[in-house]
Amino acid sequence: MFSNSAIASAATTQNTDILNTDKADNSVREVEQDKYSEIDVSISSDGHNYQVNAHMFVNLSPTEFIFLLDSAIDDCSWIASCVSVTIEQIPADNQRVLRTIFSSPWPFKDREMHTLVTHFIDHQSGKLDIDISQKPDAQVSSSEYVLIEQMKARWEIIPITDTQSELSYSGYANLGGMIPAFLVDNLLLRSTKQTFANIQLKANRDKQKWLGKYTPEVPQ
Repeated sequence: MFSNSAIASAATTQNTDILNTDKADNSVREVEQDKYSEIDVSISSDGHNYQVNAHMFVNLSPTEFIFLLDSAIDDCSWIASCVSVTIEQIPADNQRVLRTIFSSPWPFKDREMHTLVTHFIDHQSGKLDIDISQKPDAQVSSSEYVLIEQMKARWEIIPITDTQSELSYSGYANLGGMIPAFLVDNLLLRSTKQTFANIQLKANRDKQKWLGKYTPEVPQ
């Protein structure tokens, strides 16, 4: 999604809270110790809108994490429930407009998401922020999908050493449709934990397969 030149030229940004936490009334939190690192995940909800927070340490540098995100264009299977990720537009070197499809359990429709993804690197600290927001004119592409709305999210990657970083994610969205709240809580908890565990696997087992080997095609 982001080229080497975009990584090098990304501007420093102020780290501000982009999520609406006032709507979160109920929460579920789970900490799981896997063989690589502790994965801390919490889910908050008011019954319509859901917020996810997750945190762990990972054997990736901020730049390597950008390459991992790049690889999702070809294979997004490390993102739980992800069917496909497509670049729709490239407004700037450090920005991408993406269309993402997520599978949903039967009998519910799959979810479609259109987002603007912007990354910023603090060249003094090496910290990477990736802000994700809903594309303003987002529309569902067909009746087989339900549009994810009011999407706001942020990845934060803080380098600890040259090869290890602290990774945090906060996301807020309305998933649309009529999926029962108890089922959504369970699905979000499991899928977030699985995604973070898959990031650990990518970082520790097959980094050589994707690191630096992907250059996205620019839409015409």
